[in-house]
Amino acid sequence: MQAMEQIGLSNDGLNAFARSLHEPNWVHARRLSAWEEFSLLPTPSFRYGLDIALNASGLSLQGVALPSYERAFNPQWKQLESKHPGLVVQDLHDAFSSHGGLVCEYLFSSLQTSTNKLDALHAAYWNQGVFVFVPAHTVISAPIELPFNSGAGNAFQHVLAVIGEGARVSFNEHAFSPSTALNPFIRTSWVELKVHPQAHVDWFSVQDLNGGAFNFSSRKALVQEGAGMNFWSAEWGSKVARSEVSAVLNGRGASSRNYGVYAIQGEQQLDLDVASVHEAPETVSDMHTRGVVMDHSKSIYRGLVKMRANAARSNGYQKSDNLLLHEGAEVDAVPYLEIEANDVKCSHGTSVGHVDEEKLFYLMSRGIPEAQAVLQVAQGFLAPVLDKAPQPQWVSRVRARVQEKVSV
Repeated sequence: MQAMEQIGLSNDGLNAFARSLHEPNWVHARRLSAWEEFSLLPTPSFRYGLDIALNASGLSLQGVALPSYERAFNPQWKQLESKHPGLVVQDLHDAFSSHGGLVCEYLFSSLQTSTNKLDALHAAYWNQGVFVFVPAHTVISAPIELPFNSGAGNAFQHVLAVIGEGARVSFNEHAFSPSTALNPFIRTSWVELKVHPQAHVDWFSVQDLNGGAFNFSSRKALVQEGAGMNFWSAEWGSKVARSEVSAVLNGRGASSRNYGVYAIQGEQQLDLDVASVHEAPETVSDMHTRGVVMDHSKSIYRGLVKMRANAARSNGYQKSDNLLLHEGAEVDAVPYLEIEANDVKCSHGTSVGHVDEEKLFYLMSRGIPEAQAVLQVAQGFLAPVLDKAPQPQWVSRVRARVQEKVSV
C-alpha cells in the first residue's frame, strides 16, 4: 500500500489517509463516523474519584501526526496456514476481500467510540491491523506470533480474531520500541476476540515500549457457551500506560482467567483496568494481578466483577497484590463487585505492602548482597502468577525483564 507523509488530525487529513488505502466504503464510513465522535468528546482526565488519578502530563491529542499505513506481516503466519487448512492470519486490509462479511460484522464492535475519545481516535486512524480466523475444531500447538514495533512514532494497531467452535489456539503479542528513541509518541492498541462455543484461547502479551510512549491498550473477548479465554499480561514499559483487559461471558459454562504481572520504575504511571462480566449461568472468572512498584512510579488497579441478572450459579473472583520497593512508590487499588443475580459467588482481595525486612535480613545473612536479595524477593512475589502460566517462553521472558528492571 502507498505510504503517505505524516499529517495531523483533521477531517481533510482523515479523508486523504482513507482514500490512499482504497478501502471499502463501509470502512471509510466507520472512520469518518469515529472521527466525528472524537471531535465532540472531551479529553480524558484519567481521574477516578476525588483522590485517584493518573498523571498523564505531556499527553496532547492536538496536532498528533499520523504515520503511514504499516502493513502487518510475519513469515510464521504463512507456515502455520500451510499446516492448518482454513487458518487465516493476514493483514487486516487483505481480509476486507477474503473475509469481508466476518470483518464487517465484528470490526470495532467492542469499542465505545461514542463515549471514549481514545477509542474514537483509534477507530478513525488505525494504521496497522491483523485479522485471524481459526476454523472450527482446529488445534494449533504453536503460538501465533504478533510482534508490534512502534519505532516509527505514533501507532494505532488493531487485531480482530475469530475463533471457531471447538478450536484451540494461543497468541504471543509483543509491543516494543527502540530504547534509543525517547521522543513522545502515542500508541493505541485494540484486540477484539470472538470466541465461539467450546473453543479455548490463551493470549500472552508483553508491553515493553520505551520511556517516551503514551500507551493505551485494550483487549476484550466475547466468550460463548463452554468456551475458555485466558489472558496473561506483562506490563513494563511506557511513560504512561493504560491497559484494559476484559472478558464478557455470554454463554452457559463460559470461563475466563485474567492474570497479569507488572514492574514499573522512575516516574512511570500505570493504569490497569480489568473486568469480567457474567451474562450467562454457570460462568466462572478468576482475575489476579501482581506488581512491583519502584522509585516514584505509580500504579492504579481498577477491577470489576459484574454478575448480570441471568448469571445464576456463577463464580467470580479478583485479587490485586502490590509490592512497594521504595518509599516514593504509590499504588491505588479499587476493586468493584456489581451483583444483580442470586445464587452466585463473588469476592475480591487487595494487598499493598513493602519488602519484608525479616525476609531480606535472612537472605543477606546467608551472604546474598542486598540488591540480589531484593531481586529474589521481587521474583518470588510475582511467582504465584507466573507459576500458573502454561507457556515457558513467556515466563522466561518475564523473569528476565524483571531482573533487568529491579537490578537497575
